[in-house]
Amino acid sequence: MGTQNQRPLSSFRFLDLPTELRLMVYEYLPVTTRHHVLQDPHSNTPSTITLVAKSLSVALLAANRLISEEAKQILSKKLAFLKTEPLRFIADATSAMNYDATLPNILRYISTERAHIRQHGLATPSPAPLSAPYPTLPESNFIRKCAVYAEARSPRSTIIAVQQH
Repeated sequence: MGTQNQRPLSSFRFLDLPTELRLMVYEYLPVTTRHHVLQDPHSNTPSTITLVAKSLSVALLAANRLISEEAKQILSKKLAFLKTEPLRFIADATSAMNYDATLPNILRYISTERAHIRQHGLATPSPAPLSAPYPTLPESNFIRKCAVYAEARSPRSTIIAVQQH
């Protein structure tokens, strides 16, 4: 049901590109940044602490053996850089004023959870419930997410930025 002038759609095959162009594509794979936010349920004013998580998708490596071999060297450099990135948190002004009570506890919980991950693996969450100020499930999930993120890397430092409203 078409006219004589219409051509059939042809598919694009990535492997039909010259190697040099494929290598350029691997160079331009983006580092993505996600923000995981924890809201303090105990605060009378909006109070948040945000983990800034950077990552690089390596799903491309699973496409086939040739792509994996080509991309591995380029992506491994980016991954090595990301692995040493510091943990980055953004705390709003309210959280910063409560710094003595909030952030050190979170960092301590993250450290405890990282030790648990090292000992028991990722599949087993820490059995001990977190104590105040973050005892509930969403806060536990935030701590776990931070610990998994930190354990997958080797951060040498932690950066905490204060955001003014």
